[in-house]
Amino acid sequence: MKKCVIFYNSNNNKNIEILKKITRVLKSKKISIETVCVIDKCPFEIKADFAVSVGGDGTVLYASHYLVEKEIPLISVKAGGLGFLSSIEVSEAEDFIRAYLKEEYKTINRSLLKINYKEKSFIALNDLVIKSKELRTFYTDIYYLNDYVSTYFSDGIIVSTPTGSTAYNLSSGGPIIHPHSKVMAVTPISPHTLTHRPVVLPDTSLIKIYAREKYENHGGIVLSIDGQENMEYDMSAVEISVYEKFLKTIVPKKYSYFEVLRKKLSWGERDD
Repeated sequence: MKKCVIFYNSNNNKNIEILKKITRVLKSKKISIETVCVIDKCPFEIKADFAVSVGGDGTVLYASHYLVEKEIPLISVKAGGLGFLSSIEVSEAEDFIRAYLKEEYKTINRSLLKINYKEKSFIALNDLVIKSKELRTFYTDIYYLNDYVSTYFSDGIIVSTPTGSTAYNLSSGGPIIHPHSKVMAVTPISPHTLTHRPVVLPDTSLIKIYAREKYENHGGIVLSIDGQENMEYDMSAVEISVYEKFLKTIVPKKYSYFEVLRKKLSWGERDD
């Protein structure tokens, strides 16, 4: 018997209704189901043939941290806001799950960042953000392949995957990057030097970052991983590379990344 794990937010009534519909479809196909509420840490070890997320991009980010290591494919149903990661509309959810079970779909392999900090490792589907607790500018020294890139004086630094390029990276003036691209983007947040601009680097090597405050006792710097995990920074090196495994996301056969961009960002729309 196949097994599915469903990630959802219990605080959202819309999510609960969608969860019930999806559960009915899966049960009619004799598929075993487990559910995980994203408000808390997952209370059990996940073992499943595939997964479904019901919610916005935050739900996908939460699920990705549990699924990628075991290479469990994910169907993401949009029940949140803008939803770049949630590829299935609510109205399509039941029909698409039936199509998936008949193997009528395609897969997008999304790369993740591997972040090493103080002998601990983390993964990020979207980005690593280095920022001040009190919104003060600070310095970040950036190296690539042990080659010094530059020192940024800014409100923070974003290192994003292609998937994360349409998240915080985009709102900070960074480039939109196709999810199949093998690169990482380094984007300063409100840099205080006009010549500092985002840099796109090959994902075949290591980015190393050291951050430091302009003055002592400014309140501290934090690392934020996918907006899901936050920790205090103590001037140790942060090493970023590409994780060895992908998140397998399941999308319709007719899925088009550029159609998503046109729809979400209103590309090409004019009043005339």
